[in-house]
Amino acid sequence: MKIAYLTNQYPHIAHTFIRREILALERTGFEVVRLAIRSSDLSQINKDDQEEARKTRVLIDMPKLTILKLSLSALCKKPISFTRTLGSAITMGLSSNSLLKHFFYFVEACLLSEIAAYEKFGHVHVHFGTNPATVAHLAKKIGNLTYSLTVHGPEEFDRVEKIHLAEKIRSASFVAAVSSYGRSQLYRWSAKADWDKIHIVRCGININEYAEAPPLSKHSNGADLVCVGRLAEQKGQSTLIRALSELKDGGSVYSLNLVGDGEEREALEQLCRQLGVKDQVNFLGWRSQEEVRELINTANVFVLPSYAEGLPVVLMEAVALSKPCISTFIAGIPELIENGRSGWLTYAGDHLQLSEAIQSAMNTNPRDQRSITDAAMKKLRENHDIEEQAEILAELFRNRLAHDKHLPRV
Repeated sequence: MKIAYLTNQYPHIAHTFIRREILALERTGFEVVRLAIRSSDLSQINKDDQEEARKTRVLIDMPKLTILKLSLSALCKKPISFTRTLGSAITMGLSSNSLLKHFFYFVEACLLSEIAAYEKFGHVHVHFGTNPATVAHLAKKIGNLTYSLTVHGPEEFDRVEKIHLAEKIRSASFVAAVSSYGRSQLYRWSAKADWDKIHIVRCGININEYAEAPPLSKHSNGADLVCVGRLAEQKGQSTLIRALSELKDGGSVYSLNLVGDGEEREALEQLCRQLGVKDQVNFLGWRSQEEVRELINTANVFVLPSYAEGLPVVLMEAVALSKPCISTFIAGIPELIENGRSGWLTYAGDHLQLSEAIQSAMNTNPRDQRSITDAAMKKLRENHDIEEQAEILAELFRNRLAHDKHLPRV
């Protein structure tokens, strides 16, 4: 069975889970066409993604003349559907104060529709319910293409009306949520008649691959704590820095590796200087997947103090490396980490509670620490094995696509 995958950017340094999912799906017998709306920064992607980059067609990287020809081809083939879909794009754009963006989404939908005809696939799966889902939604209206989507959060849940999430759920063949919490949010914003098409398909990793991690490099830059993620307000790194300051005032000085980059880097560096912890915090920028694995491996504790998440894959990776984890009581995180049993959870934004959790994790004896990491690993194996999750997704494709064959085309 041939399907396509569409994301905003692919491959991407933060989207290795999509690569794992595609490859696992192909092992179940699917043929997957890789599509992205825009290019990634190839200098930042992992070496495992270099081959994926070569396999991926980027819509807006096509020559302008080709884009024009494919758009005109869509018009000539289905003038009525083309005109109606353009009207839908205009309506969506006006209601969200983003008319120009939706015109471009419409053009991208024309490209997707034409590529589907050329590549001979009838279904596209979309990761994230934002602009790539809009493109797929409009492409379906043009005709002869169905779509499904995986919604991660939190971005989709922050802008449900602006991105027309309920309309996309109604139009999709099925919708995958990455956690039980995510499914509950989709229930909130969709019609009850659509609830039966919403399923939990968790992100997964190759757990045994992490269990067989290579020996640590003699050049490893180990630290007491490691935090991996985009440097952004929602990731909560400022709370972590304040917790380090609180611990220092109490006589406990811990080093921290911050892996990632983003719009908050300058503000976070300034906060470190203000609180007197700049010598404790290493801003390492983005690192390759291999480097991230080694940085997690060489730390004593993994910390993810997020204010908003879906269910972060990097947390799964830390668990797979048998690293004690500290995170927050938000979104799908408690579905992986159970406070006091398989890790430590704190209230998001509470630097005092976070400092206490760090102190507790650092002071836990090796025997109790092993009990905690074993409990986390058990939950990881139950819910986040990529082969099992890919099979769940494959079955959804088989069932829903068989059902969709009997539906009238737009």
